[in-house]
Amino acid sequence: NVLQKHPDVRWTFVLMHQPLWLYEEGNVESARKSIGEGRATGFGMIEKSLEGREYTVFAGHFHQYVKFIRHQQKYFILGTTGGSSQLRGPAFGEFDHAVWVTMAKEGPVIANLMMDGIRDENVHTEKHLTFKAGLKFSEPEGANLITGVSYTLPIENIYSHKMSVALAWEIPAGFKWTIQPPEISDILEPGQSRTFEFNVQYVGKEPYPVLPACRAQFAA
Repeated sequence: NVLQKHPDVRWTFVLMHQPLWLYEEGNVESARKSIGEGRATGFGMIEKSLEGREYTVFAGHFHQYVKFIRHQQKYFILGTTGGSSQLRGPAFGEFDHAVWVTMAKEGPVIANLMMDGIRDENVHTEKHLTFKAGLKFSEPEGANLITGVSYTLPIENIYSHKMSVALAWEIPAGFKWTIQPPEISDILEPGQSRTFEFNVQYVGKEPYPVLPACRAQFAA
């Protein structure tokens, strides 16, 4: 009704709590929570009503900042403003912030005001989210860490520039893990894919050892 009453506005802002477009598509797992199959929310009708307009959408709910481009318009999921979060930083879209919107001639200009400075709207985008969602180790069937297992990690450079990859295992103190190779580094060309393989075995006596962690670092 509001859209019908105001057909000739300069810009339209859509504000909601949940990012309903993700629920419609059943694509919520990549945004930190798994909802399952897509379901109707009515948001498709709202998008249909927005056709022909310039507009921007703001949502929250996941406490993870992500910028999407849909129908040539910008859709944002905002991070926290003091809510629960691991606060791992811009690389994960996890930070406390306020969003400053300036309405310029060409449309809204977005700035993210953080405790440690100001970041623009591209601090964490859908492409970043998609890349990290694909970083999953294989889970061998019948895995036995005593006899040793082999884990693989496929990585695809989905960006338009070269990307350096550095993977290094951190062994918890006091636990006897053997991991080969203990670290790997490489450079991937745009669009290039590589699968890295690690052989993991536990040679200690503890029945429930603390697991090692693989630290990954990516840079343009």
